[in-house]
Amino acid sequence: MASDSDVVVKASKLLRRVRRGDLSRDRLEILALIDYPPAVEALGAEAPSVPRDMKRWIKKLDAYGPGVSARMIVTCARLLLPVLVEAGAAAATEADDAVRMGEAWLEDPSEATARTALMAHSRAVAAAVQVRTDAEETAALVAAFAALVPTTPIPAMDIVADTADTLSAEAVRRAVRRDLARWALR
Repeated sequence: MASDSDVVVKASKLLRRVRRGDLSRDRLEILALIDYPPAVEALGAEAPSVPRDMKRWIKKLDAYGPGVSARMIVTCARLLLPVLVEAGAAAATEADDAVRMGEAWLEDPSEATARTALMAHSRAVAAAVQVRTDAEETAALVAAFAALVPTTPIPAMDIVADTADTLSAEAVRRAVRRDLARWALR
């Protein structure tokens, strides 16, 4: 656990990055919304409130645009892959490819990556029809959506809610916080 002085020092560094243009105000607000203490400290009274309700929280994060939504979708897809692997589902390989393509596009948002991701999406959807349980279906379809993020901006709220229903709200919240923090702090 970080001490109060550590939080203040990190908050000061974040504000310096904002002033230099190395960190956008939006990313600072996103960090506060995922309850990153230095960002909450840096924004003070201007820090956005963090809703306890999962759907309200995701809706606030979705408001920051398709890039944030895409990251949440890919995070959920990655989190759900073990459901397919543990079930021995034939869709696991195609789902993994779709998630990897969504991740690749987030790192390299090029036309070529988008085309490859779209092909992975089609294969993942075709494989999803072979699943046996609702949890497997959720995992397979969320993976397919992960590969669709390059071409179709999708709000993450329903996808994140379905993931939370399949796993747990706390596991999803933790993973979204972790992945958005890594991205926002770059």
